Amino acid sequence: MKCYFYSPVPLTAVSGDRVLGVVDRNVSFSYLDDDALIRLGAPDIYPAIVGKNYLQNATAYYFYYGKLFVPKIKRLPLPYSVVCQKRIVANGREIIATLLNDGSRKMTVEMVNGVVTLPVGVVADKINLIDCGNCLLAEASGKMKHVFLLSYSDLKITYSTVCLDYEIKDVLVIKRVIGTYTRYLVTEHYKITDNATLLGTDMLAEKNAPPDFDMLICYDFLHLIKYGGRFESYFSEGLKEKSNLIKNFLGEYDVILPPIEKDFPSTFAIVGKSGVKYVDFSLENGKICDVDCKNSPQNESFEPN
Repeated sequence: MKCYFYSPVPLTAVSGDRVLGVVDRNVSFSYLDDDALIRLGAPDIYPAIVGKNYLQNATAYYFYYGKLFVPKIKRLPLPYSVVCQKRIVANGREIIATLLNDGSRKMTVEMVNGVVTLPVGVVADKINLIDCGNCLLAEASGKMKHVFLLSYSDLKITYSTVCLDYEIKDVLVIKRVIGTYTRYLVTEHYKITDNATLLGTDMLAEKNAPPDFDMLICYDFLHLIKYGGRFESYFSEGLKEKSNLIKNFLGEYDVILPPIEKDFPSTFAIVGKSGVKYVDFSLENGKICDVDCKNSPQNESFEPN
């Protein structure tokens, strides 16, 4: 069986005494015997164990030529410890951030008007605080970075993401790596007020190859739908009147997967509570003129397991 793996945090995949590699946000795959089991784990996370007919601490979806396994990330209890602290004065107030372990990894941010606890989704040993005018950027970092935006007025989390890196000047720039056969550096640009508004996305293929601009347009569109951005400008004039219908048909989703299988070079997959949907786009003159969303990929050679 062909098994695909996706994880929001890096995990090591092991079968028996053989290390298969690292599972992360870039979908990987392996061909497994019917009785084989894969353990996905990290030192601070409950392991997930998956196989053709076995599932522990993970979710499985029928996916292309096999199954997609997504582990449920549950942190192991950790002894209480303070990892580090950071103090700044911003917006006329002292702000104290503390990265700690008290059974799970988290960061607290304390201001004069209260304390907020932030669940940290990466293995972190450093924190940083940046005043963004109407809001505060709080960062916990290790090999990856977890970035939060907090409203000064009520300490609400207005934005949260795990990324490879980020920059903040006039806008917030979030950097990610996506792709399987071709890996892309994706940079997302956000306008910062008291929250984050997605302005656009850039994509650069590895080895400085020119980006596939059709792929970039489709990825950007799906990203705008996911985060509630304005997407109508991506449509041709004939499709704009169907924008709400298309948005509702795509539904809510947590994961956007770029084309993975060579037999489906232009098919995106989105993963949400309702399962996996496959999305194909038709473009003319840089505008989306048709969106085809279905529950299974289809072509003449497709034979799912």
